[in-house]
Amino acid sequence: MHTASSDVERLQTAVDAAGVGTWDFNPISGELVWSARCKEIFGLPPTAQVSYDDFLAGIHPDDRAATDAAVQQALDPAGTGTYDIEYRTRWQESGPTRWARATGKGFFDANRTHAQRFIGTITDVTDYKALLDRIKQAYEELEVKVTFRNLELEREVRQLRAQVASAGE
Repeated sequence: MHTASSDVERLQTAVDAAGVGTWDFNPISGELVWSARCKEIFGLPPTAQVSYDDFLAGIHPDDRAATDAAVQQALDPAGTGTYDIEYRTRWQESGPTRWARATGKGFFDANRTHAQRFIGTITDVTDYKALLDRIKQAYEELEVKVTFRNLELEREVRQLRAQVASAGE
């Protein structure tokens, strides 16, 4: 027999297997619930209590304003209600900086006058960002090598032309 609890268990198993964290924010009460994986991405223990202000404090200072603006846009009844952003997490000054990608959706009252819930997922994309950085660095190094090789080839072509011109005299 197929039950709602078995659906929830299967969904939780899939979320856990994917390494995805989840969050659920009630903008009316201010209650914010994070999964253990979400807390882990922010460097927090599974038992930590988190508020929206704590969330913002855990974001790298350079990414904080843009992240807050993206949340506010998702909670705006005139907006799309969607949230998709990458930012760095840094719970403590001495802690490691991690990159996260968060996506979510705002849910509004029937008249769409105010947001009632904001639910989403978060994924640690630190390794992906590091790979992109290495690819970018390798590409830039390759561009430099190609530029130098082209200059060398141009010099050799000039020398050959000069030899041909002097041989023809």
